Formats: sequence, C-alpha cells, structure tokens
Amino acid sequence: MAGPARAEPKPPAARCQPLLREETSSVIVLRIVGFLVLLTVGASIVTAFLTGDRRWLRFAWQVTKFAAVLAGVAMALFVLERLILVI
Repeated sequence: MAGPARAEPKPPAARCQPLLREETSSVIVLRIVGFLVLLTVGASIVTAFLTGDRRWLRFAWQVTKFAAVLAGVAMALFVLERLILVI
C-alpha cells in the first residue's frame, strides 16, 4: 500500500541566492528616489494650492523634468548594460 506523495525537500540555505544583488540594489535606489520625487511634487502642489503662490507649481514642474531626465538616463544605462552583457 503506497502512502501519500511526499513533497520534495527544499534546498538548503547555502544554495539560495542572496537577497540583494548589485542590480537589485540599484533598482531599490531608483525606487526610493522616485518615491521622494512623488512626495516632493505632491507637497509642492498642495503648498501651491494652500498659499496661492505659483512658484511652488514651477518648482514641482522643475522636479518632474529633472526626474524624467534622470529616469531616462537610468533606463539607457540599464539597456547599455544588457547589451554589453550579450556581447
């Protein structure tokens, strides 16, 4: 009489990959920067509506443009890294 099927054992901890690799840590940094940009832009827009001062809207727009350029550069570097790894 056969017993219930047993699940395969999990690999030992020594074989598991590390939680943070080099490429993962750079993505985490970009996410933190993105969160800070969203927080800054949101706070600037709220401040502009509360005070009626349009310079806060200009500041929010400048931060948004800078973040877009930074994101474009980061994406280009990631693509370049993948192309170099293929070659």
